Amino acid sequence: MDTSSILKQYEKEIYSCTMCRDGGCGTMCPIFENLGFESCAPRGLMRIAQGLMEGRLKITEPLIKKIYSCTDCGYCATRCSLNPHNVMLALRAQLIKAGKAHPYVARFLESYSTNRTPAFAPHEHRSDWLPEELRTPRKADVLFFAGCYASHHTQYMAKAVVKILDHAGVKWTTLGLDEWCCGEVATQTGMQKLSDAFTKHNILAINRAAEELGVTKIVTHCPGCFKTFKHVPRRLGLTLKVELLHITEFYCQLIEEGKLKFKESKKTYVYQDGCHIGRWGGVYEAPRKIIKAIPGAKLVEMEPRIRDLQECCTGSLKRWGCSASYALPSIKYYRDLSQKIVRRRFREAKETGADILTSTCGGCHRSFVGGNFERKTVEDVDIVQISTLVTDLMI
Repeated sequence: MDTSSILKQYEKEIYSCTMCRDGGCGTMCPIFENLGFESCAPRGLMRIAQGLMEGRLKITEPLIKKIYSCTDCGYCATRCSLNPHNVMLALRAQLIKAGKAHPYVARFLESYSTNRTPAFAPHEHRSDWLPEELRTPRKADVLFFAGCYASHHTQYMAKAVVKILDHAGVKWTTLGLDEWCCGEVATQTGMQKLSDAFTKHNILAINRAAEELGVTKIVTHCPGCFKTFKHVPRRLGLTLKVELLHITEFYCQLIEEGKLKFKESKKTYVYQDGCHIGRWGGVYEAPRKIIKAIPGAKLVEMEPRIRDLQECCTGSLKRWGCSASYALPSIKYYRDLSQKIVRRRFREAKETGADILTSTCGGCHRSFVGGNFERKTVEDVDIVQISTLVTDLMI
């Protein structure tokens, strides 16, 4: 089987990268920082790609482990015009083509095929977090795209969002069962064609909502959904007919319009910049503005790892080590590496003196909940949960 064809499209970038003497793309790569191996850094993955493309390397277990070590944080993409991140995705696609992908990829593919989501839950239950009378799309100004994990697993997040929308008097709707996975997880695992098909479905459904329901804005809490709808439509030759906003950006609009006010909270907050909402989405100020709008609240920072220098939570890395039932020897490796990075981030949060570590990313929140060994000194709460708590709303 020819396993090099997928990488051929990046041949120029691969050769240019492997001749680079700078290596600056790896200076803050979370995996390179923690392991210290060039083969796990962006340039190292480029060299692996070169070796596979030229037929000098074989796909082995150690090589597979390195390819899945990338957290998809995007730091290298902001530091190098060659964008090693694209080659990492091509490497994963190549593993799929060669039948060497992580076992979890097969489960993702099965879930996508049967349930239109990577969340391993029946599609017909996607709107179950809503009262039955609200599950059918209706006339509204704002379309809330809940996303897979908030719809099926962290439903309290989706409920928190609509509680605030109702509190502010916003007319909102969802796509109901016409909402499918945005495709981001498929992209991360190397299934780009599948991802594009899902994204196209959603774009067409959103545009129909604009025409038939009067929707003018789409808001999403999930950074993966936000990243997808911000960047992918143009690549597919499509255009969203509505304004795209992350939920924190929309909250800021409501605050400025006087529709969203908070009660006093004398807590000290430290904000974790998520990779997808930050580097990929460019949303840095909105979450901070929300915290600053809370009377009595204090915002501190985990300097210098903030904004585009943020530290990845390893949410996407964590999935490869989430099930010990698989026989893959590297399962424990992914889990332990993820926890090591998350623990360091909690130490940095603790050092700021904050009471609450907050983020606006489901991946960050899941990583922090699973790896928070400092709960006695710093609590982890998503920013949409904070918003409901400081408006006397119950989730």
